[in-house]
Amino acid sequence: MVLRFKEAVIKAEKNEKVRELKKQGYFLISAFTMLALDEEICGWKLHYYNPKKKNIHSFMVGKDVVFNGVSPAMSESKEMDPSKFRILSEDAIEEAKKDFEDDMLKIMLTARFDQKLNKNVWSVNLVRKDMSICSFTISGEEKKILSKKEISLMKR
Repeated sequence: MVLRFKEAVIKAEKNEKVRELKKQGYFLISAFTMLALDEEICGWKLHYYNPKKKNIHSFMVGKDVVFNGVSPAMSESKEMDPSKFRILSEDAIEEAKKDFEDDMLKIMLTARFDQKLNKNVWSVNLVRKDMSICSFTISGEEKKILSKKEISLMKR
């Protein structure tokens, strides 16, 4: 059964540790999942950020909510609003794959707030068999590709 992004957030925010972090000023900045081509999304890694402490608490949300640890923040982040995502994760993936004919190994998907665009977006990264990545930024509000770039993991 597919675990929707918004369902994962609701489930996490019922967790005692997440509720306590939110009282301390932490807020949701991103949600990440990785899947094979024929897989359904069954879990999300949620990231909660505190601008004063400059750290991120991560939780894996699937059947349960599991604390994954703390890491330092690489940069300032703004709060993401899950209610502003009108496009489902599957629709974002479908939009990215629409004109993509290469063989893929994995799909990496992130819901986040893009500070440059000032909007909630899906980042869809299609990992090819040659270990290169085609990265798409898709609006969280409409099925529209906002940017596309190619990344090679093998080239410097």
